[in-house]
Amino acid sequence: PVDSLGVLVLRALDAALAAGVRHVALMAVNNETGAVQPWQEAAARCAAVGASLHIDAVQAAGRIAIAAPTGKGMSLVLSGHKLGGPQGVGLLWLAPETRLKPLLRGGGQERMRRAGTENIAAVVGFGEACRWIHAEREQRCANAARNERAFMAALESSVPTLVLHGPSAAPQRVAGTLSLRVPGLSAERVCIAADMEGVAISVGSACSSGAARPSHVLRAMGKEPEEVVESFRVSLSPTESEPQVVAAAQSLATAIRRLGH
Repeated sequence: PVDSLGVLVLRALDAALAAGVRHVALMAVNNETGAVQPWQEAAARCAAVGASLHIDAVQAAGRIAIAAPTGKGMSLVLSGHKLGGPQGVGLLWLAPETRLKPLLRGGGQERMRRAGTENIAAVVGFGEACRWIHAEREQRCANAARNERAFMAALESSVPTLVLHGPSAAPQRVAGTLSLRVPGLSAERVCIAADMEGVAISVGSACSSGAARPSHVLRAMGKEPEEVVESFRVSLSPTESEPQVVAAAQSLATAIRRLGH
């Protein structure tokens, strides 16, 4: 379980480990609210009892400092396209001596863990993206925080009833990932109206934007059904300029006003 801000309840993890749980999976950063999870604390707790921990760091890379957890049975994954690299390539870090049952057999590639010819061009592109993002991370994070402040200030000035889900700011939340709600307006209507103003937002996470199911993340945070239905996701890029995000906020506010708010 998570608390009302969408952050892992560590005492619940402690209880699970005490009850014999030995395999734990955790997102480093939530992809809907941007909430930063206490993954380092979770890693220490798992290591103390010999439990394995798998960390989904896809949303964290390039946005917060991350390091592979130490300890037996630890693992971590990244995705190339989230760092500006090619699509279809990822990284799996495994603690030394970790054994995995292969999903694909037949060749000796990837240390017998996955048969098939590697996509070398994508791997090299991913590596270059990692080097670039590492060198530019602090500046990108500063740009993302600046853009978010400008976006929210412009939107809240026109939509005073706007609600933000999750932690309010860094370091509890990464900048640029926003779960928002306008009371009394369904998120679907807001998305359609925003699209007509040239602004692309989504209901829930981008990877499930085609699904009609309400956000399980917000439900886990204790939000009421009507609050979940009214919630939408905004994702800001650190490479956008401040005037661009302000213009987007103003267009979104125009769309909301057209709906009677």
